[in-house]
Amino acid sequence: MDPSPAEDIPYSYSNPDLVAVTHTHLELSVNFKRHVLEGKAILTVKKKVLTCNELILDTYGLDISEVSIYSTGEILYPFFGNHHNNSGRKLTITLPNVGSADPGPSSSKEMEVSDNKYIIQINYKTVPIYNALYWLEHHQTSDGGPLLISNSKLTHARAIFPCQDTPSNRITFESKITVPSGCGLDVMMPGNAKSMREANDIVEYTFLQLLQNIAPHEIYIVVGKLRNREVSTGNLRYNLWTVERYLNEGIWAIHKIMPMLSKIKESYHFNYIVNVCVLPPNVPEFDMQYPDVTFVSSTLLEGHYFMISTIVQNIIESWIGRTVVIDDFKHLWLIKGLSTFIYRNPINNIIDAEDIREFLKIKGINNVLNMPELRTVSLVPVFTQNLLPINIIKYVSEKGCVFLNYLQDKIGGPEKFKSFLVNGLWPHCKERKILTTNRFEILLKRYFSTNGKPEILNTVDWDKWFNEPDFPPSYYNSMVIRSRWQREVTKDRRYVSA
Repeated sequence: MDPSPAEDIPYSYSNPDLVAVTHTHLELSVNFKRHVLEGKAILTVKKKVLTCNELILDTYGLDISEVSIYSTGEILYPFFGNHHNNSGRKLTITLPNVGSADPGPSSSKEMEVSDNKYIIQINYKTVPIYNALYWLEHHQTSDGGPLLISNSKLTHARAIFPCQDTPSNRITFESKITVPSGCGLDVMMPGNAKSMREANDIVEYTFLQLLQNIAPHEIYIVVGKLRNREVSTGNLRYNLWTVERYLNEGIWAIHKIMPMLSKIKESYHFNYIVNVCVLPPNVPEFDMQYPDVTFVSSTLLEGHYFMISTIVQNIIESWIGRTVVIDDFKHLWLIKGLSTFIYRNPINNIIDAEDIREFLKIKGINNVLNMPELRTVSLVPVFTQNLLPINIIKYVSEKGCVFLNYLQDKIGGPEKFKSFLVNGLWPHCKERKILTTNRFEILLKRYFSTNGKPEILNTVDWDKWFNEPDFPPSYYNSMVIRSRWQREVTKDRRYVSA
């Protein structure tokens, strides 16, 4: 029996610390009739440990037909592990001796040996039954055209292309996607540059993502009769991607949330374009947003203001995802918790009433108290084959938000904590440095050692907050919190919070 993923990364078989994929080039054709992506993944591979000759990749349900050296066509004979329902199948490729390595930027033998770089081509196709790819037929869409939307769900990128499916493996990326011509289909994927070429009854879209490294789970693909609208308003510029049916509603919804979004952008010094893609109602809303684009359900577009404002939270999460780089999903609370915290904080500032601010804070605490994970899972979880990153998304969002509210109260309120985020945390993140839970604690203490009262942070029980289930005993009596929550609900049921 094939072993489970490595103990240090229970959700991935891969070994990027030893042999790492540094660049991924996908060339795929979209087949709506068979519900498959078919083509090749061309992976640039770098040895980090010279004595290690095995490239280990994650796959899930991929039908791999051939593995070879890209430049010479030399066939390689990989080893396929057994399939695991949660983790998929391990693909092990034994790298040839250094004389077979691809020369890369130089053809000299010295460069071959010193670089230890290989370019591996994997011919494959996806399978139609796995839900990392949503395939919608003509009769399932409002515009009568087919639609493909991917959702890598943190560890499901391996069902779209062979990869080292962990956030620690950050790569440059490019792709060529072909679709049938004459169907009005457009393609969305990560990329700083996009070109289109039509020939021989196909349309080829090319994307380049070379300026910033991304993790496999941050790669997406959308193919359909998409319409794109670029709009600038105030200090914001946004791109809306949607089928024709939701174009006007999407524009209306985004204009509706612009004042709140502008306030957040200005307050927290975000400097990103807003990219929004509207999902059809028969595609589940994503639990995790992509750094380059925010996916929102069309069901939110016609709702009450508080429903529409949920789009704001999704956009903030995309912004945080572009700012905060983590190398392990055990630090996922830094993205999800910060997103929820920042989203709710502007609401608290806009609504100038102490009882409502208290209401929102207690509601967040109560959200955590009602989660079964509270009794068994820590804020920095220990993953197993039965506890995967996708299982803890909502939990770390809410508990992370509660923890950040706790720290904010400790150090003196919203303005002081916002100052830390803008002047203490963002500078570290914007240098594309990895952020871990321990690094967050160090940066917070360092900032307030010169900008506040450092002794206050010494009273925080960091280990219990981070590494143990539940809240620290010093933080709460659950029955008191529940009774306070009930009093707030009884006091005024008119207020609704996201």
